Amino acid sequence: CRFGSVVVPAIFHRSSEIHCLSPPLHDSELSWIELPDQTHNGTSSNELFPSSHFHPQYLGKLVSFEVANNGHDFTNAGFSFLYQKDIQVHTLSREEGPSNGGTPVFIGGSHFVNNTQLSCQFVQESTK
Repeated sequence: CRFGSVVVPAIFHRSSEIHCLSPPLHDSELSWIELPDQTHNGTSSNELFPSSHFHPQYLGKLVSFEVANNGHDFTNAGFSFLYQKDIQVHTLSREEGPSNGGTPVFIGGSHFVNNTQLSCQFVQESTK
């Protein structure tokens, strides 16, 4: 797998699927960008986030993504991978609520991205 100019190993899963781990990107390589401006192949018909908002801008970097069976002859499919600054959570408005759900929880932090795919995940923890 090639992310931009960095090649990383791929793990074969089956003939129609491989797995790759994206290489790290240093914060100094990120720049202020807007979601609607990010496209596959640089064309407006291939928008990555067609229903996203222009503001606020966020720290990220879009790199090309290609794969090869032999480590040399990479595809030219035109896919992209979007690096984003890691989200940081600083505060929660509530840390508990009734078991039937529906409790509003407001999260304070930094580097959230203003798009329709923003989501929260609640994972049940087991106690001993």
